[in-house]
Amino acid sequence: DAGVKASLAAAFSLSSWCLSQGVLFLCDSDWETEYELCLRCHSKCAVSQNVIGEHANALKSLEPVFQYGKTLLDTMEASLTFIEVQSAQGNFKEGLKSGLELLAELGQTFPPNPSQSDIVEEFGRVDRLRKSTDMESLLEKEVEDPLITSAIKALTVLIKVSFRQNHTYFALFGLRGAELSLKSGVCLESPMLFAMMGMLQVRMQRFDEARELTSFALELIKRSKDTVNLPRVFVTIYATIYPLLESMHLSAKQLKHGYEVGIKMGDADWGIYAGYCFVSTAIRVGDDLQALLIEARQLQSHAMAFNHELTGPVMHLVQVISNLCDENIVDATVIVPEIPTRKIEGDAPPQGMPDFVHIGQIYMYRLFLSYLFGRYSEAHDVVVARESFVNKIPHRHGIVADETFYTGLTVVAVAREKGDDTLLVQARQCLEKMEGFSKQCKHNFEHKQRLLEAEIAVYDCKYDEAASLYDDAIRIAGEHGFIHEQGLAHEKAGSFYYGLSRSKSLQHFECSKKCFLRWGSPRKVRDLEERYAPRTDSGAHQEKFKI
Repeated sequence: DAGVKASLAAAFSLSSWCLSQGVLFLCDSDWETEYELCLRCHSKCAVSQNVIGEHANALKSLEPVFQYGKTLLDTMEASLTFIEVQSAQGNFKEGLKSGLELLAELGQTFPPNPSQSDIVEEFGRVDRLRKSTDMESLLEKEVEDPLITSAIKALTVLIKVSFRQNHTYFALFGLRGAELSLKSGVCLESPMLFAMMGMLQVRMQRFDEARELTSFALELIKRSKDTVNLPRVFVTIYATIYPLLESMHLSAKQLKHGYEVGIKMGDADWGIYAGYCFVSTAIRVGDDLQALLIEARQLQSHAMAFNHELTGPVMHLVQVISNLCDENIVDATVIVPEIPTRKIEGDAPPQGMPDFVHIGQIYMYRLFLSYLFGRYSEAHDVVVARESFVNKIPHRHGIVADETFYTGLTVVAVAREKGDDTLLVQARQCLEKMEGFSKQCKHNFEHKQRLLEAEIAVYDCKYDEAASLYDDAIRIAGEHGFIHEQGLAHEKAGSFYYGLSRSKSLQHFECSKKCFLRWGSPRKVRDLEERYAPRTDSGAHQEKFKI
């Protein structure tokens, strides 16, 4: 009882110790006389051990459950814990295999080698069911069949495993879980599955349907007052769906909440995922970098303490923020440990490199830093390298607009340096995509669209149009709270006006510095002074330009 109460209070180290002590008093013969006690003690002990990263001990605690457990439902918690342990240890293939076997026992079968056509078929069937279902009534309808509840729980656990192992199963598991909830009623895991379906709607550019499904998922969370599943639901919605549909500032706030809830409630796995997505989003919306660096380092400590698979990627985010904050750093574009910027062939990343999702994140921030600090040729190398594997990254909705924006700016800058008009084809393609993003959410993307339009207009020698577009980008970025991109727009306007009006150019550079100081990036301010101070027309102006 003490161990279970400790786990309910998210004191999982204490819970593990109490339950481990209880297990020591049990022997094999007790499974005949004290079956429920043995089952509960071993199963709960494994759960707590898994949470605190004692994976080997968790597997040992599970052995008697599989040996003496009488029914499928009796061993269900142990089976799900086993899959989670396999995932935590990086054994995604084994975890997926075990999960498929468990689902088959629960009456949920899947093709052995699923294809994209299987996703299309499953999606069509589930979407037709959704349209014919009274969703308002479904809010009040709970699952009654324990086997269906167990299947939904298993599908929810397997979503994360399949994300790393087989992206086709990833979609199929989410769809099947949503189907079961639509047919049989909802349980605590259902919000995650409807959010997953919303993610797939975004992938198909069915944005109205995505909004409806995410609203439904959030309403389920609100009504159930469930905090256990909240981090995974918030990651799905606010890291992959909302960045294209609603304010990214809201996404950052909610992801931070998901991170805090996950750590508090003992779901360190999804909690750290929420924390990682929070920091990544906060960088891209222009949150205060000095405060964010403290939070990122705290996240890094949590990831290391739980031996989390995101420890490396979190370290990369800390490096990005440190590069922007440290005025004295020599090369602010380096992300350590260094991963070579190169094309990646084949369906799997080279040995020693992280998976495509995290390689994509690293390349995205390398593109961002290289462009921000005027290393346009290096930024273009990243653009070319990313094209070799970007289609292998599943569900990258959260960063796709930023990728498009900085890719467009980069190819314009390189085209200007090289006098290569052919690069403008890609820039105009990026602009067309940014117009689509802006149509879905002006708050996040309108200023980006205007700035990219301005840079293309300068290249096309449409100077009056460019001047107006720079003003729009600066104003809208400020109104919507993207202080770093307001600073970037001022910087580009300052460069534009250099040959037209020195006083106006200097004014924009001064405003750019103020924006980047408010962002918390003295290193970017130093970059401005080093790259643009020589452009002033007198020593007095040069002195004024410096802080």
